[in-house]
Formats: sequence, C-alpha cells, structure tokens
Amino acid sequence: MLALIATVALFLNLYALNKEGYANEYYAAAVRSMLESWHNFFFASFDPGGFITIDKPPLDFWIQAAFAYVFGFHGWALILPQALADVGSVLLMFTLVKRHFGKAAGLIASAAMALTPIAVAVSRTNQVDGVLVFLMLIATWFLFRAIETHRLRPLIGVAIMEGLAFNTKMMEAYLILPAIYVGYFVASKLPWRKKLAYLGVMTALLGAISFSWATAVQLTPANERPYVGSTTDNNEFTLIFGYNGVNRLTGNMGVGGGSFRMEFGRFPSAGEFGRRFTQGAGGFPGGAFPGSGSAESQGEGQSGTGRAFGGSGAGFPGGQGSQAPFPFGNGEFGRVFGIDGFGHRFGDGFGGGFNRGGFGGGGMFDTGTRGVLRLFQAELGPQIGWLLPIACLGLVPLLRNVRWKRRRELTDRERATIFWAAWLVPVGAFFSVAGFFHQYYLITLAPAIAALVGAGLTTMWRDFRAGGRWKGYLLGAVLLDLVYECLMVRSYPTVRVALIAVTVALAALSAALLFLPRLSLRWRRAGAVIGLLSLLAVPGYWSLTPALYGVNGSMPAAGPAGSAGGGMGFAGRTSENDNVAQYDKLIRYLVAHYRPSKGSFLVATLNAQPAEPIIIATGLPVMAMGGFSGSDAAMTVAKLQQLCEEGKVKYFLLGGGGFGGRGNSQLVAWIEKHCKLVPASAWGGVSSSSSANRSSFGGFGGIGGLELYVYTGDAQA
Repeated sequence: MLALIATVALFLNLYALNKEGYANEYYAAAVRSMLESWHNFFFASFDPGGFITIDKPPLDFWIQAAFAYVFGFHGWALILPQALADVGSVLLMFTLVKRHFGKAAGLIASAAMALTPIAVAVSRTNQVDGVLVFLMLIATWFLFRAIETHRLRPLIGVAIMEGLAFNTKMMEAYLILPAIYVGYFVASKLPWRKKLAYLGVMTALLGAISFSWATAVQLTPANERPYVGSTTDNNEFTLIFGYNGVNRLTGNMGVGGGSFRMEFGRFPSAGEFGRRFTQGAGGFPGGAFPGSGSAESQGEGQSGTGRAFGGSGAGFPGGQGSQAPFPFGNGEFGRVFGIDGFGHRFGDGFGGGFNRGGFGGGGMFDTGTRGVLRLFQAELGPQIGWLLPIACLGLVPLLRNVRWKRRRELTDRERATIFWAAWLVPVGAFFSVAGFFHQYYLITLAPAIAALVGAGLTTMWRDFRAGGRWKGYLLGAVLLDLVYECLMVRSYPTVRVALIAVTVALAALSAALLFLPRLSLRWRRAGAVIGLLSLLAVPGYWSLTPALYGVNGSMPAAGPAGSAGGGMGFAGRTSENDNVAQYDKLIRYLVAHYRPSKGSFLVATLNAQPAEPIIIATGLPVMAMGGFSGSDAAMTVAKLQQLCEEGKVKYFLLGGGGFGGRGNSQLVAWIEKHCKLVPASAWGGVSSSSSANRSSFGGFGGIGGLELYVYTGDAQA
C-alpha cells in the first residue's frame, strides 16, 4: 500500500513537469547566474554580474544549481528537487506516524500528505517550501530518536536539519520550534536538568548553523559581494528579521526595502503578456495592456464591465469584496483593467477575481480574513483545509485519557499527539493572524494535519469497533468533515456536481457496509476504507489539478481550471521558451552591441522582471538596479553616472513591472536626460508612451511596452 501511495505522489509531482516552464523566473534567473561563478553561487546572486542577491537564503538554490549542472539548465531540472522532496515527505510521514500509532495510521498520514493540494502545487515549482518541509520532517525524525535513545547526538541532528531549513527559507523554518521544545520536554524521560542542558546545546548549535551563511555575507566587505536584495541597508540580518521575519506577522508591506513584493506572476512586455497567459482560464490574446477590446466579466462582482487585457478575452471572474486600503474608487480599477468583481469600490475590497486567485475576497494575496476560522475560509480551505476538521476533532479521542491536573505518566501515543498538536496549533495560529504571507506557505501545516488525521481516524475506528459511548464519534467527525468539503466545493460550479456526487455515493456505501447487520469484519473494514476514500476524493482531485492545468510559479495554488494560481499571480501553464521567444529580437540587438569587459553589463533595468528572461536566455550580466520590485536602494544616480562614464553600462531597459520609489524615479529622470531612446523598430519592441507607462498604477513600469535607452553622455532635449 505504501508503494501505491508513493506512486501516486510521484505521479502528482512529476507528471508533465516539463510543461511548467521555469516556474518562478526570478529564482530561475538566479540559478542561471549561480552557474556562472562560485562567487554568484555562494552569495545567491540574482544576476551573473553579481550586482544584487535574491530575497532568500541559498541552500535550495544550491541544490537546484547542482541539478541544472548535471541535467542542463531546464525548467524541469530546477523543479525536480522540490518534487522529489515532496515525495520524500510522503514517505517520511509513514515512518514518523507508524512508530507511535501503527501501520494503518502511518499509511493514512502518508496518503493525506500526498493529497494535500498546496503541497503538490508548490512542489511543482522552484519555490523552496517543499524542501523546507522535507528538512523539518528529517529534524522530527531526529527528535523522536533523541527521545527514544535519551542521547544528545540525535538532538544535534535536529539542530543541523533545522539550521539547514533556516538557510532554505529563514524564519519560516522556526515555525516548528515550539513543537520541538515542547515535544522533547514532555516526551523525554531524562531528568529535567539534563533536558534543559541538552536543549541548550541544541539551541546553541541551531543558532550557529542558522546564521552562519548570513554572518559570512555580512563579514564580506560590501564592495566584494552583491547588494542584499529586498533591503534598504544592504544587511542580511535586516532581511532575516524584517522582510522575512516580523513583517510577515505584522503585514508591514511598505514599498521600501523590498518589503512589499507585488508578485504579479510577471509583468513582461506587452506581446509576451498577451501570449503568455492565453493558456489560462481567461486568456489575454496578445496586444498591449490594457487592450483595445472589451469583455464581460463572468463573476459575481459588483461593478460593471471593463476593458479587457489585450485585444479580446473573457475577462476575470468576479467575487465579493472585502476591506482593503487602496485609493481606487467607483469601480475605476475594474473599468480600466477589465476586472469585474473587484468590488463596487476598489477601496471596498478586491473581488475574488484574478482566476479565483486575484486579490481575493479576503486580502491582497487571497489569504482570507484574519481570525480563528481563517484556515477554514474559502481562500485557504481548498489549499490546506480539506481534512483540517478531522485533524482537530481527532485530538479529542487521542488525548481524552490525559489527566492534566494529576501526575500520570503519558503514553507514547499521547506524547506523540502533543508533539503534532504543538506543530499544528502554533503554526495554525500564526497563519490565522499573519498579515503578509502567500497561500503556498501553508505547506508547513501539512505534516501536522496529515499525522493527526492518521492517528485520529485509527483511534476513532478502534472506538467504533469497541462500542460504548465513543462509538458514534467517528461517524460524527467524518460527517462534519464531509459537509465542510461539500460546502467548499459548492463555490466551483464546473466540478461541484461531480465531486459532491462521488463523495456522497462513497459515504453512503461506506455507511451501508458499516451499519448493515450480519456483515463480516472484512466487509466492515471495506466500509472503513471506502469512508476514507470519501474523505480523500475532493482533496485528491484538487491535488491532481496542478498536473492537469499547471501552476503559477510565482503564486502556486491548486484548484480547477479558472481557479488555480492564487494570490495576485495568474493561472496558466507557461512554456519555458515563451519569454525567450518574445525577447529574442531584443536579446539579439543587445548582444550584438555588447562589448564584454570586467564589471560590464549587457543592459540595466529598474527591477528584476524584464531582466529575468534575458538572464535565463543568455547568462550575461544584467543589472536590476532596484532589485525585485525596483525599490531596493542598491543604486544611486552618482554611482550610475560613474558606471556609464566608465563604459560598464550602456543600455537601459525601462518598463516591465515592479514598484519603484523615490530612488527609482531619480534614476529614470537621469536616464531620460542623459540617454537616447532607441526606436522600437530597431530592436523589435512595442512603442509606448515613455514615462506615462512607467508611472501608471503607482509605479508599475512598462505595462504598455518596454523602452530601450542608450547612454550618450549628452543631456537630451
């Protein structure tokens, strides 16, 4: 049975992986750059010239670079480590749960992990979260060994794995530290003084490993390493404790320092934009942005029709609004950008548009409304919450014999339950109140949910067979979870009838086999298995959708066609050659006019988006002056002027998305004053209206097209 589950996991993670393109091209470009030199490799440089880093630590990107070195620089080679890590997590769940709750519980837990939609979705991209969870589970294995053997050495393994996890995604790795400390202190039978001593050693080693790379970066003189991306002070610790730390909880997304990263999937040039998303649910059939055609939106939005993206198209589905502090009122955004369902007023909320993943009815990144029930809401529930009711309800029978006020030694199952609960509750609480995260971060909840589902269901099954007052608890828990699943599915008209019918049919058959008299134990066990299938039918289909429809590499999420691609990204599968084809003429022009020299750059951009496809295609130095969003303080006018005078930067590509800032606007003003606009006809671009395009929508650049400037040294009239 485990082999079957592993096969399903392999299929979900690997099927049609080559069609996912380069996934998140920001990170793909970084891996391309890391392959160019050991300097770039160590510092996780975004660009081959080593100008600025990405916003994450390097461990998983080192692994991706190794795979790309072996298999060649292909999108599937970059995604493969994450896909394999998810399969490894499925197998680890069986091992971890089986040791305390038995083989059946382990199999159910591994199946639940394999059929967690957001885990499959994010693992089919080059986002690092799948590897992060895999390292967390290895740390858990070492923790259980430390408890069983009463030795310090396994705790050192915990510190190493958690330290590596930290160097995969910084503070997110520490979400399970409460479970590690509580689990060890509750479960270990060592004297409490020795427990504290061992935990102290583990903590010291964990801190040393976690901050080793960041310390090495900070000890390197600033002029000998890339600028730290997504910061204003070029400090790796600011990135750790700010943008990737406290800001995630508080929701502080100020534009400065890369702390507000509007990950719109991509905002490339106009022709690419139209062609890139035609395979998604609505389609943007070419042309400029916004286009000349109009289209009716198909959702439940409160505002009227709007102009379509591109020449024609189906528009975005609508949705109900919720509070959001943005200044666009009276449906202006919907009329301008062709997005019905952004609410009657943009200030009243973003609708659930953008392919049911847009700004979402519950927040900018479709993460619902803060509160106790956030994980059960329509925005997050379909990604992680299908089995969450069973996981929570399972805690009752698992811990019912614990006497908290009386001294009684806990059983191994109770200790393990406390560990998984200490994983689920704090992490769930964080995401219930956090102000700035993306749907795919929820993969960190998947192991705890899967473990408690496996342990809880097997415990409830034993109670059911034993009779007594707990016999009906299994039926009630399963029924409640099935009702929740059906309520969630109702929001998806294209699949709700089929999925609800299958779920109800399986549940009815299961009930018949469990409650009809004079049936043998074999038939009742078959009824239990069918009941489990009824619980897994909907999450199983949701987990299949990434393979069927593809995922948005920047904002991965699962769901039926027209709903996948959460957050502000867009659904639809992208060929890894789409951007290269669009930029082909531009790249040919730039390469033909490039004279390589030490410290020189092929072209400079305001932000990372227009630079990504050029780096991926050529591996040549491209300078993203403001980092990912254009808001990093990595470049000044004086420094830019010096680089131009030294001949290290000659061409500037303006437009292509991102949020600017005061420094960004000063750079643009200097470029427009001292550089000459290269006619679009010379390099195959799309004509645009200069600064009008770059200033639209508060700093998005180049929505109508990209502009190429060449440095002349003379002030332009």
